[in-house]
Amino acid sequence: MAENYVRVNLYWGGEVVYEEGSVRYNRRPEAVQRFPISLKYDRLQHVFISKMAISDPNLSVVITGRYQTSITARGFPIYEETLISDDDSLSLFLRSPDIFSNHISIATLDMYATVERSTNVGAPTDDEFDIRGTTYLPAMNIGLQRGTLQQETMVGVGSQSHNFGWTMQSCDIPGPSSAPDTTELDGGSIVRYHPTQVESFTERKAQKGRKKAIEMVFGDFETSFKTLPRYMAALKYFNPGTVVEWEHQSTTMQGEHIFKFLFWAYKPSIDGFKSCRPVISIDGTHLYGKYEMKLLIAVGIDANNNIFPLAYAIVARESFESWTWFLVLLWRHIVRERQGIGLISDRHQGILQCVQTHDWLQPPSTHHRFCVRHLKSNFNKKFLSSDLEKLMWLAATEHQKKKYKMRMEQIKTMSSPAYLWLKALPEEKWTLHKDNGHSYNN
Repeated sequence: MAENYVRVNLYWGGEVVYEEGSVRYNRRPEAVQRFPISLKYDRLQHVFISKMAISDPNLSVVITGRYQTSITARGFPIYEETLISDDDSLSLFLRSPDIFSNHISIATLDMYATVERSTNVGAPTDDEFDIRGTTYLPAMNIGLQRGTLQQETMVGVGSQSHNFGWTMQSCDIPGPSSAPDTTELDGGSIVRYHPTQVESFTERKAQKGRKKAIEMVFGDFETSFKTLPRYMAALKYFNPGTVVEWEHQSTTMQGEHIFKFLFWAYKPSIDGFKSCRPVISIDGTHLYGKYEMKLLIAVGIDANNNIFPLAYAIVARESFESWTWFLVLLWRHIVRERQGIGLISDRHQGILQCVQTHDWLQPPSTHHRFCVRHLKSNFNKKFLSSDLEKLMWLAATEHQKKKYKMRMEQIKTMSSPAYLWLKALPEEKWTLHKDNGHSYNN
């Protein structure tokens, strides 16, 4: 099979200008190359070093790429930027014209290179501690939880990943007279300067600094929505058969859409459900951040009684519309023609209305049941009694009708309102003795 090539404009020098929602270079490309999509990162580094006539072995290039994602109402292109740091990120970037071929036609890609001095993590020299003209992290007090630090730009830190708890604290570094201290880590070393003056911060300022640092590493919430189409397109490209469905609200601006719903299901989940029990549990949970979104989830149960993830959706809120949209796609792509499905959920009004509205969510195609754990939680919040809570659980899980009635009589003796609250619920929705095996098929 013939190798596929991509036309790439190479930039260096000049300035990268970040405008709202896009990025542009303020000069023309220095060179134009045709790269195979199998190009390796080391080879790309060599091309830039050769083109830029870099002879100092202590210098290296940092490469970013950009590709067109849409067009403004005035006809100007909008670009997305990405860091190219290894073979995987380079491969994904060079494949972007194919990945986004259904969304936009990308004829040419752009790469921009900047030069930096390689970090020496061995025995330091006097020149290495000359901090005049060195750019440091912005002044902020940041505390990060224990995790993996992938350091690429901090002076004096190796490029390896290190697992340790760490903090960064801003300080006034007086000059090259500061005495450095080197602490050995696995695979490298980290240099610490001992400042003569440490700046103090209020908690509010520290929190703002922490928020800014997180945005510098992971991006902000607005950018995350722009990243979703790229991520989902890559997901489908590298996992053939994976299903992704979008729904947007149109705007008057050409090429712009307002996010509404996103559904996805992995190919192994679609195929695996055929061997799972005919039971599906659905639920929604909050996504914490700037925007109050909800994550809808559907899971099954495999032959080993383990949870088997089926599908996911991100929606603005739980409602009749969003649950209907999610369940329609769940049945279309995963359940398909399978009959006798036990659907377990909480008693959210959007789900209840959806089940009552659609014939395919009613017997014999589907048997809707309440999640007893959710029901027990609601029951306990209303009546605030651990004894009643235990009896309610026993009543729900009894297989024999006479034992169920005995538990209900015990509840009636303790609290008549609790008894009436449970009796108002359809027995087949929450009790095992009336379930007929639909909520859990053995």
